[in-house]
Amino acid sequence: MKKLFLLGALLAAVLFVFAACGGNDDNGNNDQPPAGGTNQAGTTGTGGTTPPAIDPADRTPVTITYANWNLGPEGADNIERRLIQAFMDEHPWITVDVMDSYGEDYVEFMVANAAIGNLPDVFMINDTAQALINGWLLDISDLSRNDPEFNRLPTALRNATIQDDRVWTVPFAQFMQGYFVNMTLFDEFNLNRPQFGISPEAWFDAVRNTTDLNRPVVGVNYTFHMALWYPAAVNPNLGFFTFDGNQYNLDSPAMIEGMRIANELSMGGYTFVGLDGEFREATFDGGWHGEVFNNGQIAMRFEGTWFNPNNYDLPFEWDFIGVPGGRNILVIDIMGISANTQHAYEAYLLAKWMGHGDAGFSARMDAAESLGLNVATLPMTNNAAILDRYWAQWGHAPGMMAAYNALDNAIIDGNKVVPGHIPARYQAITGLHIAHYENANMGAAIFWLPNVASPGFADHAAHLNALANQAFQAVNAELELALR
Repeated sequence: MKKLFLLGALLAAVLFVFAACGGNDDNGNNDQPPAGGTNQAGTTGTGGTTPPAIDPADRTPVTITYANWNLGPEGADNIERRLIQAFMDEHPWITVDVMDSYGEDYVEFMVANAAIGNLPDVFMINDTAQALINGWLLDISDLSRNDPEFNRLPTALRNATIQDDRVWTVPFAQFMQGYFVNMTLFDEFNLNRPQFGISPEAWFDAVRNTTDLNRPVVGVNYTFHMALWYPAAVNPNLGFFTFDGNQYNLDSPAMIEGMRIANELSMGGYTFVGLDGEFREATFDGGWHGEVFNNGQIAMRFEGTWFNPNNYDLPFEWDFIGVPGGRNILVIDIMGISANTQHAYEAYLLAKWMGHGDAGFSARMDAAESLGLNVATLPMTNNAAILDRYWAQWGHAPGMMAAYNALDNAIIDGNKVVPGHIPARYQAITGLHIAHYENANMGAAIFWLPNVASPGFADHAAHLNALANQAFQAVNAELELALR
């Protein structure tokens, strides 16, 4: 079994973003498309090398099609659609024809178009392995490896685009997941403000010490996400959700201990979700944890940096500290180029413009400023001018910059890049009766086990681990066949 590249290399200190569950964008859209897609369309091709420099006026006009789940309705005036127009202005021989999927299930939209041989030239991917198994993706090794902006990307990020020594995808966006902190509350409790790199033990203390239900304030929104980061925080050989590049390790001592502590905090009244529903409704200002955090009654909220624009005007001083232990969670969004495209070079230009290229990211910031918005997507460059301009909008959140600068030791969310991750983490049926689920799936089990008195995670860790690895192995075996 091939060891996945993306979890075997370290990220450089300055990185280029999902996807929610990444799939988020700078317009505030954070809907995650479901997993799926089984129809095959086309055969895998080979991308050509970058053509020699030609005056745009002398190029043959071409039209390329584009699909993404973040475009909003047809005619919307948002960052993404302005960015497409800016691309056409900069590349006058290229017309971009948007294939609108707004209001449709994005995966079903893609499968339906693939079935009739109408894949977009450039499209967002929610599952790289499935797209390769379906035969949707063009081998863009020559195009990307002859591109200086691709080659300067950090090793782990570039490796996330590679399978079987070939490049198949283009980085589109990057976000971090972790804890947003109400620093004003820590000041009022006369506690030290948490910072990026806080130890798990100090973070547990912070959760407990900021909980005062008489006030009312609770330490954190929920703890089930500890399953994603705690094992990696205490064991450097583990990655996101315990994946080590070859297998999941949900029955490892680190995972079992993390889920035990998560249950202890939740059952002890230190998490918003762990409190009795009627008590929450009668006591707190807001119906869900995000609203309650915004109203100043939750000290720390687990969320992704795609929510930064939503947090900009909160009525208290806030910061982002990533996750304890100094190993950030990195969520990436990626794009593919159709195996059937007739215009590989122009398609690559568009994909790079929308994602990791300097010119496109500058245009993204221009579009955001013209709309009075902030760019949540993290830059994918070492260009000092772009970085200075980007961080000027988040200067009040020094922890976010510290977390970004420490991404060399990040763990990558497997949602779009690890074969079988979606069934392994969400969909596999466990056969367990947990909370109100007679037969919980993996997602329900991981969410509810920290929030119920029984059953305990340790009792079922081996069973859950076997299910996760079965899901990974099944899809990985299909992927290896598709890449032969």
